[in-house]
Amino acid sequence: MTTPDREVIMRAPDGLYRSGTVRFGGLIGDGTPTGHNIALGPGFALGRHSRLNSGITLTARTIPAWSVLSAPHVAEDPSSAAQGDGHVIEWARSPVCGA
Repeated sequence: MTTPDREVIMRAPDGLYRSGTVRFGGLIGDGTPTGHNIALGPGFALGRHSRLNSGITLTARTIPAWSVLSAPHVAEDPSSAAQGDGHVIEWARSPVCGA
């Protein structure tokens, strides 16, 4: 693996946000459990009380609070999703979502 040479940029629905550093991981909101076998690349922001199920790869995206991300092979019924508005992201169809 080489040394990073470009600044990490986060993508959000309202624009791009520069991190100011080449060594920026990501942000995981409070109360957010993650599954196993996930890959979290630089520049992601995962909202509070969201859930990351197994088999997800996530990078340079902004995911709103109370979201549930599932790989296509483990998608679940939206009625059993997180509390709140029950926002469910079907990863195969909508890799970029906003608040």
